[in-house]
Amino acid sequence: MTYDPIQINDQKIKTPHETTIERYNLTKAGRTADGKMHMDLVAKKRTLQLRYNVIAEKDLNHLLGLLDTEEMFFEVKYTEGQEQKTMTAYVGAIPSRVHRREKMHKGQWIWTDVEFSIIER
Repeated sequence: MTYDPIQINDQKIKTPHETTIERYNLTKAGRTADGKMHMDLVAKKRTLQLRYNVIAEKDLNHLLGLLDTEEMFFEVKYTEGQEQKTMTAYVGAIPSRVHRREKMHKGQWIWTDVEFSIIER
């Protein structure tokens, strides 16, 4: 099987060095008078954690142009196992550390340790 690149609003992004997929349940929970926990499943959700050890300024700017906009939600396509998945999501904080300016690439900045979460709506 070929790996399909991650897409945000149908635009391919640079392949992360590491992708972690979290699956979790949203629940409504409470205890009754006898102390017994009761829980209802509200929804099953996913979070993609993307990590770039090193990323060029142009690639980071492309990502920020897709993620850091006035629109809070966007469509994400990614591969999980043998399946292509799609979800509507929003982004968490996007921390990044400037590493150095590259003279070979017309003064472009190189960023390190860029890691962020894409969270299903």
